[in-house]
Amino acid sequence: MSSRLSISRRSLSSLPLSVQFMLKALTQPFKRTQQYPSCSLLSLPRELRDQIFKYLLPVHTYASTAVPFQPPGNSGFLFFYGTPPPTELLLINHQIGNEIRDHFFRTTTFQIGDLTPYHESFHFDPVYKKLRASERLSQVRSLQVRFHLAQMVLMDPANPTTATDLGADGLGICIRSVEGRAWHLARTLSNRARALRTLTIVWEDDFGEDDEDWKLKMRVLVPIAKLVKADVRFHCFKDQYNRRQTELERGWKRVSRT
Repeated sequence: MSSRLSISRRSLSSLPLSVQFMLKALTQPFKRTQQYPSCSLLSLPRELRDQIFKYLLPVHTYASTAVPFQPPGNSGFLFFYGTPPPTELLLINHQIGNEIRDHFFRTTTFQIGDLTPYHESFHFDPVYKKLRASERLSQVRSLQVRFHLAQMVLMDPANPTTATDLGADGLGICIRSVEGRAWHLARTLSNRARALRTLTIVWEDDFGEDDEDWKLKMRVLVPIAKLVKADVRFHCFKDQYNRRQTELERGWKRVSRT
């Protein structure tokens, strides 16, 4: 199959002029003469091909994408921030198809099911069975997961709109539930996510900021620290940024050393 890249006029016009010129040059036939030798996408260095792929598959981030892409429910992923490669690019030839897939997984962040104390019927993937069975998890480089320490909890599947207050020992109950699910996630990532480089934890916390509370809260991060071999980053939910971001980073350093 030809290694030349074909692209529609509409999609070509949306690219920067420099990339339009490069792609036109790659797709136009050349006369095989000494002055103008044949040129194909595979004749370029891999670094230049990656630059072309970057324009064909724009990278999106948590902050810049209002509506992320949603894969099938059985994929193990809630959604992802990236541009799925179109079939016509994957079918150029075997090598280019593999390079485009590799570029997609290197530049795309995948969101997985939340860690909350809710009843398992309210979870997308309660113990991460779907994620564990995913054929794509081994290729993913960047994952994002939300840790929600919730005080008002959905507990009754027959009453999905009514939340229950966890009461006086609310934080302890919440931590035990989230910590258990965190072990399931950590084991799944340790065994299956062999290419994982970055894990972003989006932290949402309904409880106070007492120092003793923070020591207890850090228990939910212990499974990640012990089993996941990736760069862990934190993003505090909405208005909880300043102090909680600092406390999270301090707490992570402590549990990472134990």
